[in-house]
Amino acid sequence: MDQELTRSLLGSKLRIRSSGPFFSVLVGHLRPVQSETVPTASTDSKHLFICKDFWMRLKPAERDFVLVHEVLHAALGHCHRGRGRQPIRWNIACDYVVNLVAKDAGYSVVQGCLLDEKYRGLTVEEVYALVPECCADFFLSGDVQPLAGDGDSEAAAKAEAAKWRSALARARAAEKAYGSSPVGELLKFHEEASRVDWRSALWRMFDGDADFGDWDRRLVWSETYVEDLVAVPDGAGMCALCVDTSGSTMDVLGQFVGEVREAAALCCRPFPLYYADAELIGPLEIDELDRPRGGGGTSFVPFFDEVARKNYRRVVYLTDLCGSFPEKTDADVLWVVPPGIYADPPFGRVVKVV
Repeated sequence: MDQELTRSLLGSKLRIRSSGPFFSVLVGHLRPVQSETVPTASTDSKHLFICKDFWMRLKPAERDFVLVHEVLHAALGHCHRGRGRQPIRWNIACDYVVNLVAKDAGYSVVQGCLLDEKYRGLTVEEVYALVPECCADFFLSGDVQPLAGDGDSEAAAKAEAAKWRSALARARAAEKAYGSSPVGELLKFHEEASRVDWRSALWRMFDGDADFGDWDRRLVWSETYVEDLVAVPDGAGMCALCVDTSGSTMDVLGQFVGEVREAAALCCRPFPLYYADAELIGPLEIDELDRPRGGGGTSFVPFFDEVARKNYRRVVYLTDLCGSFPEKTDADVLWVVPPGIYADPPFGRVVKVV
């Protein structure tokens, strides 16, 4: 690398280290590379690519912000989490997330970067779902690159994720040595929240219904695990699914119905399907999912009354969580909600469509 660029980069690292222990640990995990093809700066999770002309035009505080910006992309797995998504739109979503984090960590935001408070508290996958498909040019355009070499492989992505989890753990330990880990806690949401794929959660709920029932308890004592061939009574133990057909869920309804269709095709027996706004509609045949009905207010009470009557043990509800809830239910409940929903239901688990 050019000596002037090397000295400038070293100065930025020293300033970052003097400002706090957290990023002082992380900045050393990217190998700097001078690049003539990168217009600004970028990372592939292993390298920090820098255009000298761009870098030297920045003020010292702006250089620190750019370095932290790229380190955050790598540490949060943005280079491999976006596989299968539209690259520019993914890069925009990642920038919205890391710029808010860098700002909250005390770094001076570079003028013209992507910064919007409406995305605060959202994971990068949620921001991606909200960013328009067609976007204008933006700061540090294209700075999230795919993993170098065999970066498309699942093994490479897992190895990089493990490396950065270890680095983040050391950064938190260093910060806690000074009394607390405010930056480490700030990043924890962006590391963990997006690891839950709503499709995986949905399939886990359905998976229990893809057989005849429980293990044959007569053979468990001998460590022989054989399916109990006694069919489960109608409704008992089955997973029922309900879709909120109020207007706010229409954007994700088509995507959700597609997943439900696949699950229904692979299950050995049908599961009950419902639509609901303030009233319950169903149970429905699988072909009726393409004809949503409803459009009124939202109440979850009618569906959970049905759950109690039919003794459904596991239920999935696609909704925006805006409505009246029953006091309780004995069922295991999975709420599937659109991006940007912050409501906390009185029971059950929440996953977001991302």
